[in-house]
Amino acid sequence: MKRVRHTYAQTNIQLYTQMESFGYADTEIAQVATGYRLAVELFTGQFRSNGKPFINHLVGTTSILVTLHQSLDVVIAGLLHAVYVQGDFGRNEIGILSTKTKQIQAAVGLSIERYIASYTVTKWPIQKSVEDLSEFERSVIIMRLADTLEDHLDLGILYSSQAKRRNAGKHIENQIELAQKLNLLDIADHLSEINSSEKMTVNKVAEFTNEHNYSHLVIPKSCRRRLTPFI
Repeated sequence: MKRVRHTYAQTNIQLYTQMESFGYADTEIAQVATGYRLAVELFTGQFRSNGKPFINHLVGTTSILVTLHQSLDVVIAGLLHAVYVQGDFGRNEIGILSTKTKQIQAAVGLSIERYIASYTVTKWPIQKSVEDLSEFERSVIIMRLADTLEDHLDLGILYSSQAKRRNAGKHIENQIELAQKLNLLDIADHLSEINSSEKMTVNKVAEFTNEHNYSHLVIPKSCRRRLTPFI
């Protein structure tokens, strides 16, 4: 049977339109919009190591979860999956902290925050067999697979830093196998195709961001001028 190859959203408007076409209710799309506003607040000015706006990666990951017909909680968690590690809460603190947790829960709810927290602390590759996974754990893993696919779409990983390339290369084959075991054959096939293309192209693409391993923040000049007296 021929696999369906979806076009994934990269903006919030594309995401809302896609969700409507997949049968999500207006109230559900509104909840995703609430999550998007939080993502904008926490990732303003942030870029991936290849120069892609971080918010586009978050929307793309969410779009993949929509095509996989995931629950609304998982879809919104996908939109915010990186907040604990790379979200800008105003302090230079990485990880799960009570102040962050309260802000996330206030915006999107306790159940969604639970998915995000579990995504943050899950070790990869997973140690449990697929048969022993709970439904909750499966959803967290599907979030990770969506994140991986989005990272590699359009060979974007090849325009990333060497550190990012190496880390991605270590995990992609394991995640292809994991997708197959979870019967996510579209995801497995797509990752396999991309993996083959990357291996053939890797030495032909220059590294664009030597100084940024994973992500970086760009502060607009107007904001810098306002902040100067306080620095």
